[in-house]
Formats: sequence, structure tokens, C-alpha cells
Amino acid sequence: MSKEVKFTFYEMEIELYKNIFDFEVKDFLSKPLDIKSFLFEIGGYKGFLKKWDDNIYIFQKFKKDFLPKIGDENGNERKIELKENEYVLEENVVFFDFNNNILIFHKNNAGFSISQLQEYLTKLLHKKAKKVILKPKLVKDTFEKLNKYNFVKTLNFRLGKINIQTLKEVGIIDPEEIRKLIDISSSASIEVTIKAKRNHSIAEIEEIKKLLQKFNFFDKLKVKASSSYEGSGEDIDLLDNILTINKKIKENKKRLDTQDLIFKIREVYEEYEPQLRKIN
Repeated sequence: MSKEVKFTFYEMEIELYKNIFDFEVKDFLSKPLDIKSFLFEIGGYKGFLKKWDDNIYIFQKFKKDFLPKIGDENGNERKIELKENEYVLEENVVFFDFNNNILIFHKNNAGFSISQLQEYLTKLLHKKAKKVILKPKLVKDTFEKLNKYNFVKTLNFRLGKINIQTLKEVGIIDPEEIRKLIDISSSASIEVTIKAKRNHSIAEIEEIKKLLQKFNFFDKLKVKASSSYEGSGEDIDLLDNILTINKKIKENKKRLDTQDLIFKIREVYEEYEPQLRKIN
């Protein structure tokens, strides 16, 4: 059995404090991090960035909730019991190209999101930088296309992963209101279309740019953008130009092997590094 895995490219922007001039992330991460100092609270879980080699890191999510049960052929079941300081680990593999400020993120639905990695890196570097921003790497300049317009007439999106935490992170839908209407646990996806009244807009274009930071939650993200309230607008597929590579990886007892993921993410970088230079 094999599973298709997504690897997405991001640009890393670091806003240093004004009195910091000679800081390099590569130097900061050159040695393994101390887990006691750098295990941070991220999205209700504990997170840690574990060094694998000079470019590859494992972003670990420490979980105690939603643990599977253990059963046997006689119908006996029992819960997985963890000691007080034990957790189940979910992992995202991350490749850093420090010289070009590019990283590749392996998407794991049970692990952390890219916005949570951004939050972790901001906490990690808080003594040197105000914030870290991870922007999706675009094959074509979608931002340039959006910059031609001021307003959004229509927003159409589909969320492929439905839970309270996802809805909170995306921020468009109030999860408590949705929970009143539907059983979230039984829903495979949510698709929403929002249209402006005539001679109105539903949002400014800057708000839509912020949604691109959270694009990994969306299976669909389209807008109709216009330069005025009266204009009919242009349809733009915001997910169309993001550099995301799909690779098939063999599953080991329904789980992906970390070594295989590391091999694939390195392969992805080596394949697309020449293309990245052209995009830049």
C-alpha cells in the first residue's frame, strides 16, 4: 500500500528587532534544541522542533487526546494508557533551505499546520525577531494579480478537514454557530459561497491575502475580485499557483515511515531547486 503525501514550499520572512543586525536562523538551529527549553504550547498541544541533520527537522506534536483503543479477536477492548509525562507523537517533516529562506513542509493531517509552525518559530526566535512569516511559494505571482484589485465580490471555499480547531484557525466561520447546525464529527467537508450585494463587497483584498497564509486548510479557495464596488470582477483560483508536490510513499502498517518521508522531502528539494531559482 502507498499513500500520496503533499510537500509544499514556503518563503520564510523574519522581522528582526531594529537593534539586531547579524542574526542567522541557520546558526541558531545549527545545534539540536534543548527540549526542556523549547517545548512550547501550540494550539492546545505541546510542540518541539527536533533536528535531524543540517537541513531537515521533525516538527513534533505531543498528544494525549483522541487516542485509539486496543482490541483483540475475542472482543476485548482497552484504552491506551500513558504515563503522566508520556505522549503520542505526530510528526511533520520540514526541510530548510537557509540560504534562500525557503522551507518545504510535509502535510500530516494529524500533525501541526503550517500556521502552527509559524507560531512555533516566532516563539523560538522571540529574543531576536518580532515575528516569523511563512508565505506559500507561488509558481506564478498570484499576489500581483490580486494587487490589481481592491475588493472581493465573491468568496468560495471548501474546508477538507473539519474540526473545532480547524474552524478556529481559519477564522471565517464561527465553530460554535456551525456546531448548532450540523454534526461536525460526521462531516467530511464544508463548502461555502459568499456573494456581495449589488454595488457592495464582502471584504477588502488584503483580508484575502491573509487567507493564503492558511491555504493548507482549504481544498478550494476562489474569489471574484474587482477594483470597484460596481465592477463585475475577475475569477481567481488562489490555490492554482502554489508550489505543492505530491509524492507516493509506501505505508508501514498504516503509518508512514519517517525515514521514507525524509528521503522524499530531500528528493523533492533536489528536483525543484533549479525551478526555485527561476521563480526567484
